[in-house]
Amino acid sequence: MPFLDREIEWTSIRGFLPDAQDYYGHEGVIRWFEQMAEEFMEPFWEVQDVIDAGERIVVASKVRALGKRSGVPVEINYFPTITFVNGKVVRVEAYLQRTQALEAVGLRDG
Repeated sequence: MPFLDREIEWTSIRGFLPDAQDYYGHEGVIRWFEQMAEEFMEPFWEVQDVIDAGERIVVASKVRALGKRSGVPVEINYFPTITFVNGKVVRVEAYLQRTQALEAVGLRDG
């Protein structure tokens, strides 16, 4: 939490969970992680690349987990954009497509 602004905006991955919503503030980020723990077991996040776009970055990521109710393995590539102001994270917004994330920070793929 020390790296997150108190007013952080945390946007869920659209199209990944049926009830995806946005979260605000430290309490919201905690709630996001709680919601993930309700749905998945044994999550493992892997950072594959970090793309610098000034005060924003794109983090090419992969997460693996098991569905909590089904036990079915889940693997997803996703691309959160992270916005910094005065050294603190003020916004995290994730995308399922690299091109969408790059466009969100004003870059092109390729």
